[in-house]
Amino acid sequence: MPSASRSLIDTLESRTFLSVTPVGGLWHPPAPPSATILADQAAIKADLTKIQTDSKTWQTLLSNDAKAIDTAYKALQTSKLNALETKLHTDQAAAAPKLAADYKAIAAVYVKDEPAILADYKAIRAAGTDATKLAAAKAQLAKDQATLKTDLTAPQAQLKTDSATVTADLAAIKAAITGDTTLTAAKAKLKTDTAAFQTALKPDFTALQAAEQKLWTDLKAGK
Repeated sequence: MPSASRSLIDTLESRTFLSVTPVGGLWHPPAPPSATILADQAAIKADLTKIQTDSKTWQTLLSNDAKAIDTAYKALQTSKLNALETKLHTDQAAAAPKLAADYKAIAAVYVKDEPAILADYKAIRAAGTDATKLAAAKAQLAKDQATLKTDLTAPQAQLKTDSATVTADLAAIKAAITGDTTLTAAKAKLKTDTAAFQTALKPDFTALQAAEQKLWTDLKAGK
């Protein structure tokens, strides 16, 4: 064997491996958890298992409720909503040019009447503490606001008339949805079951919290 290798081996054989020999004596493994701590840990595990089990049961129920809502809505879509929505789209297309003209007429009123109202507000600020000027500015503001209201009456009435068919279509769709007893019952069941799920799991989480607190207390007490 080459002298260099032999010298390396001799050096390694003569080393003291401090990493496996603690200072001051032999190494002692930590003591196992006490019966109290083991019981606390078992209680926590049991509470977690119960939460998981209960949650799975309720999630299955809530999933079925959601499926029932989806089924009821699809049935309503086929029986009523498809026809109502087709009518809505047709009426919206027919009303669009009229509604555009109505909105344009309303905008024109604001363009005509708003400058006077803005001038009135400036006059009110400019009047300061002059009671006479302030009263006159406020009176003019009330007059100009009344003019705006009057000028808007006709175009707003026309807008209401021209949008009446679309408004009725939307109301019919809403009535079909709210009036469907199967869909309403399915939604109510989901709401009830969700509340029951939250109520049912509350004691489980309370028990888990208490078990975790007991473990912490016992550890601090050195049990």
